[in-house]
Amino acid sequence: MYIDFAGDFKYGVLDYSQYVVTLETNLEVNSLAYIDVYDPSGAVFLFSVVKLSGSAFIAFKKTDLYNIPVKFVARLLDISGAYWADNFILQDGIVDIEFSSQGAASGGGELKSFNGSLTQDGQPVSRSVYALAIGGGVTKLLANAVSDAAGDYSLSWNGYTGQILITAIDDYGDLFAASALLSIGARLHPATPNGYVYEVVSSGVLGLVEPAWPVSEGESITSGEVQLIAKPFYRPKSAGPFTIV
Repeated sequence: MYIDFAGDFKYGVLDYSQYVVTLETNLEVNSLAYIDVYDPSGAVFLFSVVKLSGSAFIAFKKTDLYNIPVKFVARLLDISGAYWADNFILQDGIVDIEFSSQGAASGGGELKSFNGSLTQDGQPVSRSVYALAIGGGVTKLLANAVSDAAGDYSLSWNGYTGQILITAIDDYGDLFAASALLSIGARLHPATPNGYVYEVVSSGVLGLVEPAWPVSEGESITSGEVQLIAKPFYRPKSAGPFTIV
């Protein structure tokens, strides 16, 4: 099976004016998280929300969830494993969401696989790709890979059959660290998300203070010995569920 991740899903600063509910999560505060919301079975996708790095809270329209049972499936950009909350119902007085987690699935059984292709605006792209098992009682990370220069990827695991969710994630890079030694191709993201990451084009040692990051694609900035260019950060994109037999 193949799936095309096309479109210009740039991740920028969220407009919280359209949201009226914020709930605290137990997800890692310093990780950016992309959270898909499904019906309780995990078969019907409803919408997505983002948890910003530096915050434990997510925000959404109250009317999207009030008195409606849902399943949350979260991917943290820099932490392995799967995170989920089943049969969540938003009602008055509820102030948080408790996510459960589990690492990679284990065990034997028949080899299963899922192959696909990733594009961005019609062009092949390299992204980290994850297969999550969302059928049954426990969400698990089945496999992960990185798509090649042609955008192709292959995921394989042993034993699991049922519904899976496929998520592709752009490289968010690392936080600025004073005097860090960086090589060409490394990426940094600002402490306050602005929709861009900054890719090293001239290696060396960073400066002592985080710079004022440009917010135009292709614009360059120098920190210490390092020259970086601004690139849009495309938010994670999920597809599925797909049924593996």
